[in-house]
Amino acid sequence: LDPWFLLVIILAFATRFYLLDSYPFPSIGDELRDGGLDAVGIATGTLRNIFAYGRYESHGLIIPTFASFFYQLFGDSNLLFRVPAALLGSLDIILLYLLAKKIFNRKVGVLAALILIGMPLHLYYSRTELVVIFSSILTTVCLWFSYLWIKNGFQFRQLLALGLMLGFTINFHGSARTVAYIMILLAVS
Repeated sequence: LDPWFLLVIILAFATRFYLLDSYPFPSIGDELRDGGLDAVGIATGTLRNIFAYGRYESHGLIIPTFASFFYQLFGDSNLLFRVPAALLGSLDIILLYLLAKKIFNRKVGVLAALILIGMPLHLYYSRTELVVIFSSILTTVCLWFSYLWIKNGFQFRQLLALGLMLGFTINFHGSARTVAYIMILLAVS
């Protein structure tokens, strides 16, 4: 196992999970609605239709459905939405390292991972906002599929995988939608 990759894994998980139950101090906003209340509703059976819109008819229930699996482990606590966010944030860092290493080299991969590890917003969203961190990791996955599509000579199979991922990504946060639309425009041009 590459020692730099091991370092990235350790730093990713350590920074995302250290003091997770107490920092950041307040839980306000979207994370309570999407990762908390709606996830509890799905886990307890009060929200039965996972294909409906969530509260305020603004978002689907993909995020709460994902978080609902953690209800069995953490019950009604802020860890219900913080642990899955921390897992996704850590995985996002690892995927970015692997992508940058594959496209460029190990130095660039380590640098890209360290930058993402040290970004305050990524750290915050990796500990609270399941919706936003989902958008971050989906953007990284879309970049992977774009790389594979270009590297393999624009084969239809990779385009289909990229298209499915972009279509799925469009259902998330506005930042991921913007990346998805740009990638679609690049693919058709």
